[in-house]
Amino acid sequence: SSKGASVLNDGGVDPWMKLVLCLMSPSLFGLDGKWSAFLDMLPKTSPRKHPLTYSAGDPQEASAIKYLKGTSVADRIESYRFYLLSAWEDVVNAHLAAMAGGDAFTRADYLEAFGCLKT
Repeated sequence: SSKGASVLNDGGVDPWMKLVLCLMSPSLFGLDGKWSAFLDMLPKTSPRKHPLTYSAGDPQEASAIKYLKGTSVADRIESYRFYLLSAWEDVVNAHLAAMAGGDAFTRADYLEAFGCLKT
C-alpha cells in the first residue's frame, strides 16, 4: 500500500515504531513476501510480555505490578509506558487514521507487537 510505504519512509516515525507496525501487519506494508522467513520464526501465540505491556486486568500480571509498586523500576516502567502510548497516538493520528486498513490496528496489538520486539 502506498500509504503504508509512506509511514515506513517518514523520517519523523522512529525506526522501532516502524518495526512494531510491520510486526502488526506485514501485508499492509508489503513485507509479507520479503520478510516471510523472519516473520514465520516469530511466536504465533502470546509472546513473552514485557513489563511495559502488563495489564492490571490479568491476575498474574496484576500480581507482578503489585510487587513492583513503590520501586524505581515501577516508576521507570510507568514513565516509558506513557511515552509508548503517546507515540502510538501520534502515529495513529498522523498516519494510520487516513490509511486504508489502518483502522485494523489496535492498542492491544501494538503493545503485543512491542512486547515481541522487546523480549
